[in-house]
Amino acid sequence: MKLKKVIAGLMAVTLGVSLCACGEKKGGNAFKIENGEFVALNDLPLTVWYTQGTDYAGGNEVEDNVVQKYVYDRTKVKFETTYGNDGGQWDTKLSRLLTGNNMPDVVICGGGQGPTHYAKLVKANQLWEITDEMLEKYAPNVLKRLPQKMLDAFRINGKIYGLPYAVYTNDENTQPYASAEEIKYMNDMEGQIATDETMGLFVRDDILKKVYPEAKTWEEIKELAAEEKGPIGNEIFDTGINTTQDYIDFMYKIKEMNLEENGKPVYAFGYSGGDNWEALTYLGGDMMGYASNYYIGAWDQVNDCENVLLDDEIVKEAAKVQNKMVRDGVIDPESLMHTSQMFTEKVNGGQYAICAAGYAGGLATVNSQLEKSGKPYRYRPLYVNIPNKPEYAAGTTGPSWKYAIAFTKELSEEQLIQALNWMNVCFSDEFEDVYYWGAKEDGLYTENADGTRTYTDDRFTKRYLEGDSSALDWKDSKGISGNSGAVGVWYPVATANSRWEPGIYNKCFKMSADKAAQRFKEGSEHIVKTIVPPYLPWDPAFTECDKTVEFWAKREQWENPFKLAFAAKSDEEFEAKWSDALTKLNDIVNVEEMCKEMTSLAKESK
Repeated sequence: MKLKKVIAGLMAVTLGVSLCACGEKKGGNAFKIENGEFVALNDLPLTVWYTQGTDYAGGNEVEDNVVQKYVYDRTKVKFETTYGNDGGQWDTKLSRLLTGNNMPDVVICGGGQGPTHYAKLVKANQLWEITDEMLEKYAPNVLKRLPQKMLDAFRINGKIYGLPYAVYTNDENTQPYASAEEIKYMNDMEGQIATDETMGLFVRDDILKKVYPEAKTWEEIKELAAEEKGPIGNEIFDTGINTTQDYIDFMYKIKEMNLEENGKPVYAFGYSGGDNWEALTYLGGDMMGYASNYYIGAWDQVNDCENVLLDDEIVKEAAKVQNKMVRDGVIDPESLMHTSQMFTEKVNGGQYAICAAGYAGGLATVNSQLEKSGKPYRYRPLYVNIPNKPEYAAGTTGPSWKYAIAFTKELSEEQLIQALNWMNVCFSDEFEDVYYWGAKEDGLYTENADGTRTYTDDRFTKRYLEGDSSALDWKDSKGISGNSGAVGVWYPVATANSRWEPGIYNKCFKMSADKAAQRFKEGSEHIVKTIVPPYLPWDPAFTECDKTVEFWAKREQWENPFKLAFAAKSDEEFEAKWSDALTKLNDIVNVEEMCKEMTSLAKESK
């Protein structure tokens, strides 16, 4: 939808001083209205802070990025610098930014987070309010493509200070240009993803087969995916790991092999050096039986209440087991102090039998690096049959978003409007077309008589139509299909699928092996059916709960003491450090009282 109709009435205003005034920060008239169209007048270079996790290495810079060019030509918005949290948590970074008067222009939260992060920024008077009127005038595509309920979830005291971005759903709201048939096809091809697995851990296939000879290699999984052309998750529950002790034994068996890679020891596991997510959500959840729940929040389905699992014996036991593994050299002791680069180098060097590949660029990237290095093995998903404890049975809270975006008052009002126009473009159907195919003038595809399209480069065909993620390096992707720019910035509105996704557009969808292996067929016993109330501290249900906002805003202050427990030199020292960490946590916020408030708010919002 063009802006012509919705802003034509503003011409008289925008020809005046107020909307064409020079911005204080970057200078120049931000935009004008020409023939009823929004025309950006000056470059708007933006700095972007990605608040999720402990660090962010920066976006992919690809050659001849046609997606970025398309957006820039229509908005003159350029993402100049993208940074993370310098190895710490976001609350510490925020304090430094505020103290140094050095706030970014754009704040992006990942992992479904946003409103709770933004609540802290709102209190500090750092964010622009985005009114319904502003969206109607300058970003009508946002209103057209986001469910009202999702927009309302971002309200803090009735006002919107951030917007959901990249939505995990396909329906008539997010895909208004698609037919009912196309929407059904999209959802059918997405496969089921809400499972009782964390889907965060991957294992070297050669080491796995040494212990479990019947387990499939990555090549065998790829062949199976090619045959099935859809989800194959159930087919790779092939390890025989059925109990917590089985999992522990498996890791110690790896240690006993005394494996080496290029003269360096191979460990059963290694941390990326960030927060406790790998240890207490991925490994701990799978090992102890609370998979798909989180150490920072879980819904107790037996007692029907919110819990912070750090205050629960089940997470303490997960940490205690891992601390012993660190002492025994089963888990790499050096990994407690890893940087992202150090972790990635060890994963690419095959030094970890089990790893969270997402912290090293993802499964496809890691396996591509192994192939380039001439390694004979690959990583594959590690699924186990350890049942969840009844109180922490897997549950889902329903559709969410991948990113949330907010604009700070470093931008002038006019520059904010230019940024909203950028969002309007990114939420357009035309952008989604370019995102997957490039613009027609880019010459990346040809139109066929039957209405399908063919890529002019076979590498694109193999990757995007045949599901072979190794066929095309992201550096050569020209920014197509997400391989472009800053994190969370160049996604279309719906990431679950799109009517423009090559396989869907051509009605020949072929799920990549990476995706198929992490999806489950309808009817699988591993698909989560139970809908539970909101329970994660960043959920919009808790943005007006002061205790929860404080808990999440001061994450580093209570997160780091728990990390120290993993380095304990004895069981006694572990107990002391864990007890000390719990004390510090409750000094920040009374966990029991917070959980009671969260339980009440969660039940109200369900």
